[in-house]
Amino acid sequence: MKLDVTVAGRERFSTGGVSRTVIHYVIAVDIGGIKGVIAPLVSKQPPDSHVWILGGDVPAFVKSEQSLYIGGPVWRTELVSPVWPKPRGGDR
Repeated sequence: MKLDVTVAGRERFSTGGVSRTVIHYVIAVDIGGIKGVIAPLVSKQPPDSHVWILGGDVPAFVKSEQSLYIGGPVWRTELVSPVWPKPRGGDR
């Protein structure tokens, strides 16, 4: 089993009236082998996780959207102060 981490892009948000840019990462679990073929068929493939990290000298966590267990709901965890722009047609 391995994690595939890809950059989904950069997004803007503001905190304390200051605009900042974060990197949006998508983390997918690659089970591999025959188990990797069977997992999606029996609803055991973990959903992708989304994590937003503020870069710089000291990278900082800003937000995540992920299921905490297989079959569980997607939880959004984020800092209190960021203000995100309204989504355009998506649920993010």
